[in-house]
Amino acid sequence: STLPAATAATAYSRQLTANGGVAPYAYTVSSGSLPAGLTLSGSGLLSGTPTAAGSFTLTVQAEDAHQFTGTQSYTLTVASASVSLTPASLPNPTAEAAYSATLTGTGGTA
Repeated sequence: STLPAATAATAYSRQLTANGGVAPYAYTVSSGSLPAGLTLSGSGLLSGTPTAAGSFTLTVQAEDAHQFTGTQSYTLTVASASVSLTPASLPNPTAEAAYSATLTGTGGTA
């Protein structure tokens, strides 16, 4: 009944399931929309890599083999990707001496 939060630029996968009725079930987004980069397969796999942060409200419909349907509303929160730089501080330079420091970024998309 709830979806775990996602992070932009990070792969996401969640299998939705239905019960009752007669399998197999076919899943569709009946209202609202998924974040860009995510798709819902007919078998209920919500997957992909979201490209934008935000809060997305959608309703998923499951249809059984006899065309009976059920729906579930979800709110999927996609957090912003975070980028960190190291080192946290730079060493002090020496007057009239060559200076070099390497900065490294982590997180986000290279």
